[in-house]
Amino acid sequence: MDLLRVDLPKSARRALENPLLVSKWNARAENAKHRVVVFGSKHKSLSAKPLTKVLSELAEDWQLETLTTKSAQSLLTRAGTLHILSAGLVDAPETDGHGQRLKISDFSRMRDLIGGFWRTQKFLGDTDVLFCDLNDEEILGALIGVGLASYSFLPTLREPKKEKSLQIHFSLSKGNIARELIDTAVAIVTAMNLSRHLANLPASSANPETLAEFFADYFKGRPGLKVDVWDLARLKKEKMGLLLGVGHGSETGARFVHLRYRPKKSKGAPLAFVGKGVTFDTGGLDIKPSAGMRWMKKDMSGAAIVAGVCDFVTSLSLKTACDFYLPLAENAISDRATRPGDVHQSRAGHFVEIDNTDAEGRLVMADAIDVAVTQQETPSALIDVSTLTGAMRVAVGLDVAGFFSNNDKLAREAEVAAQKMGELAWRMPLVQKYAKSLNSSYADFKNSSDGGFGGAITAALFLEKFVGKVPWLHFDVMAWNNSADGALSDGSNAQCLQILAGMLLARE
Repeated sequence: MDLLRVDLPKSARRALENPLLVSKWNARAENAKHRVVVFGSKHKSLSAKPLTKVLSELAEDWQLETLTTKSAQSLLTRAGTLHILSAGLVDAPETDGHGQRLKISDFSRMRDLIGGFWRTQKFLGDTDVLFCDLNDEEILGALIGVGLASYSFLPTLREPKKEKSLQIHFSLSKGNIARELIDTAVAIVTAMNLSRHLANLPASSANPETLAEFFADYFKGRPGLKVDVWDLARLKKEKMGLLLGVGHGSETGARFVHLRYRPKKSKGAPLAFVGKGVTFDTGGLDIKPSAGMRWMKKDMSGAAIVAGVCDFVTSLSLKTACDFYLPLAENAISDRATRPGDVHQSRAGHFVEIDNTDAEGRLVMADAIDVAVTQQETPSALIDVSTLTGAMRVAVGLDVAGFFSNNDKLAREAEVAAQKMGELAWRMPLVQKYAKSLNSSYADFKNSSDGGFGGAITAALFLEKFVGKVPWLHFDVMAWNNSADGALSDGSNAQCLQILAGMLLARE
C-alpha cells in the first residue's frame, strides 16, 4: 500500500478493529486455547497455599501439569495455557499528590497490569478471561487495558485478511458484567485508539485537507452532532490571520473543523474543547534540527485527542452539550511561509508579531479559542489540548501532562479525574509578571518570549489573552511514548484523553 495515499476513513476504522470490540460478554469459551484468570486486589486467597487450591478449582478439565504459585503468572496445561494475574500480587506504588501521598487507583492499576500482560502475549486462538472478585473500577480498567493493548498500527494499513477473528470471552466468577461498564470501556477504547491512530499516521497522508474530510465522514450522521468544515475562503472571511499565516507555506493550506454536539436533554451552556492540529511542524523558517523534527507528525495530537473526546461523548450519548474545535495547518517551509518579523492580525483583532516561526501552535490555537469564546452560546468552560512546548517536557518530563487554569474549581476537576483515571498531571502557575516578555514595539504583542526561561508559562499566557473571562483549562502534553508502557505500545498515547473522559463522566 502506498502510504502517500492511505485511505484515512478505512485506515482509522481498521484501527478500531481490536479484540475488545468483537468480544463475547458474560460467556465462557468452550474451546479456548488460553484462559486468563484475573484476581481483584481485595481477593482473600492470595497467599501461596490458598491460591493453589483456588487455581485447582478453576482448572476444571484443563488438568494442570505444572502449578507454580511463586510467580503466579503462567501455568502450562495439557489443553493450553492458564495465565494468572492479580493486582494483589503486585506492589501498589504511590505517587505524589499536592502535598500528600496518593495511591494508584484500582482502575489504573488493573488497566496497566492486564494491558501490559496482553500487549506482550501472542494469542493463537480463542481466549477465556475470568474475573474473580474484581470491583467495578477494576473490571473497567481490565477491559480498557485489553482494548488499548490490542491496537497495532501496521496491520491497519493492509487490507484485512479473510481469517477467523480472534474471540475473547469475558465473564465473572459470580454474576454478569454490567452493561454500563462494557459500554464505557468500548467508548474509551474506541476514542483512545482512534486518537492514537490519527497521530501515528504519516503527515504525507494526514494533512489539513484529508483530516478535515475524514472528520466530516467519520462523524456524519451521529445523533445530536453537526459537523462544519471551514475552507480557506471561510477562514479569510472570518479573518483568522494567525491560523492562515501558519498554514500559508503549505500546499494544502489551513482548515478548521467545528463539531457541535447538542443532545436532546442537555441543560446549560456547552463545554468547549480545542485541540491543536499542526499536521507537521518543520519549525517554519526557524527550522528545527533533524532530531527535533523526527516525530513532528504528532504535532496534531491535540486535535486527535479532542476528536477522540467527541467520539467518546457521542458514542455514549452523554447529556453534556459540547463544542469541539479543530484548527488544522501544516507549518511548512516555502517562499510563502511566514517570516520572523511578520505581523498577522488575529480573529480577535490583536496584531501579533512573529518572533519565532516555531512557536506556531499557540497561533492556530489562539484563533480557534476566539471562535469558541465568541459563539452565541458562551461556553461554561473551555478546555484546550496542545503539544505546545518543549519547556513543559523539561519541567515535568515526558509522562506528565502539565496544565494551567484560571479557575480553581475546574483545575480540581482535572486533578480528581487524573487520579481516578491513572494519568499523571500537574498544575502549573500562571505567573502574570512573565507576560511582559511578550511585549512588542511593532504589534500588540509577539508570539514568543525573550530568552528560554518559563517557556511553557509564557505560551499559556499568550493563549490566555484570547480566553477572556471563560473558565479555562490548558493542557500542554507530550502525547507520545518513546517505548511501550503498560497497555500502550510506543507511538501516540492520546495523553489526557482519559482525564477528559473522567471529567465528563463525573458531570453526568
